[in-house]
Amino acid sequence: MRATVRRSGLAVAGLALTACTPSPGPSESPSAPTSAATTPATAAPTTEAPTSSPATSPAETMTIAVFFDNTEMNPNAENCSAVFVVERTVPLTDDEATAALEALLAGPTPDEEADGYASWFSAATADALLGVKVVGDTAYVNLADLRQVIPNAGTSCGSGQFMASLNATTTNATGAAKVLYAFDGDPAAFWEFVQAGCGSFNDDCDPAPFADLGS
Repeated sequence: MRATVRRSGLAVAGLALTACTPSPGPSESPSAPTSAATTPATAAPTTEAPTSSPATSPAETMTIAVFFDNTEMNPNAENCSAVFVVERTVPLTDDEATAALEALLAGPTPDEEADGYASWFSAATADALLGVKVVGDTAYVNLADLRQVIPNAGTSCGSGQFMASLNATTTNATGAAKVLYAFDGDPAAFWEFVQAGCGSFNDDCDPAPFADLGS
């Protein structure tokens, strides 16, 4: 705040000396008032306290589970349907199913591969998820057509590993009792790829539930 200090001028009145005798003595003329110039005080520089930005709190995260084969725990793929859990830390989301499937489809990380984890999924399939939803106790997963990307996954043992990873990851994330799949909205294409065909177990490859899951 700028403070201004002012000094009042002093007027020195002349002193009239009254003698006790009839003849007054000489008197002094009053001095003229002395005006002091008003000089504003120099304002001290105003220093504003620095505004501190609020501390950035770390992004909230959550743990998801994905399931891969493991060459050390399942040597030579002795069990074609054996899968083993891997935990991942991802940004917090209400859509755990999408987060888990996207992590699965990206395949094992280099560190996980060093620990023996293996999968049909890799960077080549990382963007394959088109949509996922749960209706009642059934989860519906729509994938891009992977038949040209991982053709060998359609073999007998290959499809066992492929399905085991998808089923374990999806049911763990959604709690669904049943999972149905499609390639680009076409369930028949998916089930043909894994050598299962259509039947009551997969709602006879009904495409209707996949219509709103992208293509």
